[in-house]
Amino acid sequence: MYTSVYNHEVQANQYTSSRFKLQNGPDSIAVGWVVNPSLYQDSYTRLFIYTMTKDVHCYNTYCPGFVVTNHEIPLDVILSPVSRRGGPTYEQNFFISKDHYTGDWVLRYGIDNKVLGFWPRDIHGVSRIC
Repeated sequence: MYTSVYNHEVQANQYTSSRFKLQNGPDSIAVGWVVNPSLYQDSYTRLFIYTMTKDVHCYNTYCPGFVVTNHEIPLDVILSPVSRRGGPTYEQNFFISKDHYTGDWVLRYGIDNKVLGFWPRDIHGVSRIC
């Protein structure tokens, strides 16, 4: 998914995001950008993932499941620059693909599609997504 990255103003207990989600029934995995002061205690635009299965509902690595393989780009990295109304538009690339050998879901990010990590197929629900 290519998406323009913004830093929309949000009020207390609000958030804004752009995300790509794979879902089958109640189970899903998602990646995108978010402005979420309740989660991060700031108003920056950040990369995020979200995992939701029968047993797990969480952002980034706040619960077990997602395996980080690239420690150079943290899952909650601040994205900059961001697009402004009337100004230049900045985009990011987020990509989730299934490894047909392992059955894992692989997360790639950026113009060069760097692998950030994966959701193992054996997490309850993840193997049923597609």
